[in-house]
Amino acid sequence: MLLINIFFLGLAIAVNATQYFECQIEDPIQSIESFYAISHCESIKGNLVIEDLDVPIIEFKRLREINGDLIIRNSPELVRVESPILGKISGSLKMNELTSLSLISFPSLKSVTGLDWRVIPLLSNVRFSSEISDVQDIIISDTSLTGFSGFRAEQLQTLDINNNRFLEVLNSNVENINGMLHIASNAKSLKLNIPKLRSVNNVSINDVEELDLSALTEVKESMSIYNNNFEELKLPNLERVGGTLSITKNSQLSTIELDNLEEINGGLMIINNTQIQKIEFLANLTKID
Repeated sequence: MLLINIFFLGLAIAVNATQYFECQIEDPIQSIESFYAISHCESIKGNLVIEDLDVPIIEFKRLREINGDLIIRNSPELVRVESPILGKISGSLKMNELTSLSLISFPSLKSVTGLDWRVIPLLSNVRFSSEISDVQDIIISDTSLTGFSGFRAEQLQTLDINNNRFLEVLNSNVENINGMLHIASNAKSLKLNIPKLRSVNNVSINDVEELDLSALTEVKESMSIYNNNFEELKLPNLERVGGTLSITKNSQLSTIELDNLEEINGGLMIINNTQIQKIEFLANLTKID
């Protein structure tokens, strides 16, 4: 296998003569000249960091895989990011402080470890493959997305969706979340559907109009249901909460179903749910520590 190392604008580029161009990126891409220098790359080894780049469009026409993170940040002129044949990011796709970005298009992407999108206030259009797998962490904050679905992930470490003011639908088939489920400050009409979720470490749910956690059996630490807009809270399979269970300030809540809850290993707080007249939904609760 013939490998030719080329150094240009701080980039180490290894050319694989039999298969594809493989580029090893040593420095952040901060100029259009640096970006053009990697435009022929089909595979990138290491983290690809693009920052402070004053261009409206970033397009990776030939890129097929990134063995590391793809990080795009602090580029206020950027409007679109496109990569038509990129199929794999072995690390995370991180996009932060992109105040003009409205479109992300990776239609061939099938594998990525994490999504971390923050402060992208105009982002309203995301074009991804429906077959994305291997996701472990999803953090989406301060966008203009109206819906979020997909990702073939039975297990996540984090699902944190917050401050997306137009987000009205959030669907996921995840079954286990080993860290935090945090949903807060999205559209007041948000419908949150995670019907297969069985186990989660921590839960914090705010500002939701409809909630489906019907398969949930265990919360390993604490669970907070605060300031929501739904009338019914049905958790028919929940058996154990390892920390505090807090149901607070849900002004429309009139029905709570916790018939199988047996054990709370922290405190129990049911406060300022003004439509609840009597607590008759804890018939099987035998332990509060």
